[in-house]
Parts: sequence; C-alpha cells; structure tokens
Amino acid sequence: MFAWKLEDGIVIKRQVVLDTESMSVNIGCHHGYSYGTYIKSTVRFEICYVTSGVFKTSLHALILICSYLTKFYCASMVSRTHQISMSLFRAHLVFYRCALNLNSSYNFGFLVAITFVLQIITGITLAFRYTSEASCAFASVQHLVREVAAGWEFRMLHATTASFVFLCILIHMSRGMYNSSYSYLTTAWMSGLVLYLLTIATAFLGYVLPWGQMSFWGATVITNLLSPIPYLVPWLLGGYYVSDVTLKRFFVLHFILPFVGCILIVLHIFYLHLNGSSNPAGIDSALKVAFYPHMLMTDAKCLSYLIGLIFLQTAFGLIELSHPDNSIPVNRFVTPLHIVPEWYFLAYYAVLKVIPSKTGGLLVFYVLSH
Repeated sequence: MFAWKLEDGIVIKRQVVLDTESMSVNIGCHHGYSYGTYIKSTVRFEICYVTSGVFKTSLHALILICSYLTKFYCASMVSRTHQISMSLFRAHLVFYRCALNLNSSYNFGFLVAITFVLQIITGITLAFRYTSEASCAFASVQHLVREVAAGWEFRMLHATTASFVFLCILIHMSRGMYNSSYSYLTTAWMSGLVLYLLTIATAFLGYVLPWGQMSFWGATVITNLLSPIPYLVPWLLGGYYVSDVTLKRFFVLHFILPFVGCILIVLHIFYLHLNGSSNPAGIDSALKVAFYPHMLMTDAKCLSYLIGLIFLQTAFGLIELSHPDNSIPVNRFVTPLHIVPEWYFLAYYAVLKVIPSKTGGLLVFYVLSH
C-alpha cells in the first residue's frame, strides 16, 4: 500500500494486486469518496480519493487512471515488439528454408553484411580521433597512425575491409547475373543496386578524408565530372572548389551513409526472403534445409577464410598497394604525377579545353571515345 498527498488536501492510496489479464474501469462517488479500479496485464490498481469535491475527485481519478493505462500499454507494446522481433529473427535467420544444392558462391551475401558491420565498427573507432578540419585532418590521421596505440591497425583494417566489401559485392552480383536471378527477384536486385551505388559514394567520400594529395585532387576531378548537373557541385562542395567546408560535409556524409546502407541491407534481405532464394539449378526444389545450422556453418567457414585474408593483407600487404602521394599534405598548386594526362589523352583534353560548355565537351569526348 502506498499513499501520498496532492494539492487541496487530496489523499491518494494505491494498492497493487496481481490478477487475470483483463481491462475494466469503474468510478463511483459517494460521501466524498471516489474509487477507481483498473485491471490490465495481470495488474490491478485500486485508487481511493478523499476530498470534499466529488467532481474534482472524479477528474483526478480519470487522469491518474489514464496515466496508468498509458504506462502499462507502452510496457505491453515494448514486450510485444520484442516478441515480434524475436519471431522475425527466428523466421529469417534460423528457420528460413534454403535449397539443399547451394554452393559457396551463395555465401558472399553473408560476407557483405559482415564486412559492412566491420567497416562501421572500425569507422566509428577512427572517428574518435579524426578532425574534420582542413588544417588538422592530415595531421590527425598521421597522429592516429604513428602515435595512438593500435591506431595504424584500425586504419589499415578499415581500408582493407573496404576493398573486400567491393570484392564480395561484385562476386555476389556476378553470381546473381550468372543465374539470371534478376528476372524474378526484381525488388531484391533494385535494392541491391541502390546499396551498391551508395557503397561507391561512401567509399569515395572516405577516400577524401585523409586529406593528402590524392584525396584532394581525386575529390576535385570527380566532383568536376558532376558539374553538368546544375547547382549540384556548389551544393555538394559548399562553394566553387574543394575546401574546408567540403571536408566537413564529406565527413558527415561518410559517417551517416553506412547506417542508411544497413537499412538497405535489411530491405534487401526482406525482398529476397519474400520470394525465396534462387539455387544453381534454377528451378524450385522441395529439398530444402533450415538456414541454421547448415547454411550458417558454410557461411562461418567462408567467413574464417575472409578474416584470414583481411588480417594478412592488413599486417603485410597494404602499404605497397596504397598511393604514396596520399602521404603528402595537400598542395593546391602541385598536381600528383599520375593525375597529369598522358600523351594519348591530350587530344581529348584539348577538346574539353576548347569547348566552353563542359556538357558539350563531355558529349564530344564521349563521341570521340566511341
């Protein structure tokens, strides 16, 4: 029994009693007393009000009963949502029926999801030490690599896993094209293609963040290709050229887009399971097994191979594959050597330079290329 005092001398007593699951509200007034009884989710509340005003007592009883109704309705909804989430988890990741003849090429969708999650974890860890300021970005990355404990490992792991994300996505798409799954899994393919384009944009934004020579000039070249679209480049860059504002915007977008990609992954899995997965034979078969443990064990085996390759590349092979020019701070007046046009591109660049309209120059460039 609990009791407390409100304004105007109103005394409220509350008693909690376990009961069967039902719902009822009963308010009666006699001799200055008002009683309210509410039963919901095996809990009954008995409220006693002592006051001189019958109307005020009934009003307070209604308000308090509605507050308890809202509280326990929300609690029951949270519990129900948890049950629904667990049911969906079991339906799509435990008891989902898969064809018996699936081979290892069907494991790359699972590997894409794992590498995506690994990228988010390492990216958040790197964001703790990164500074999205043009005068400090390069120094913050070098400080992370040279002076922070295991900082070099997280940066190399993030860069290496980015390559494996694209490797797994391309193999995953190639297998779908080989089996012609795009012809009957249209929604799954559309969501997957949107995810692929989003991943390309995210990778480009991340390449700019170290703010070295290759990062700066790569951002300059790629964004200039978008200039035929009106107002897009100034809106994206925050001005007419790559600057400090551009770096801040790219950092924010690079941080947000992977979470949008996670939503697209969930939609992709939903559309895939809505119609059912394909199989190498290309026909529907009644010989199916549950995703757990058969397919999950094959996914885990491929994941162990992938993790071994990632850490092997991280520890021994990444520096040789990276761009040395990106270890040089940004210099707006010096172009990296391999961004300078080669001699067999001089004719095309001459066309682009002579024609005032960049859109017209790009069209002529395309015609000459074909």
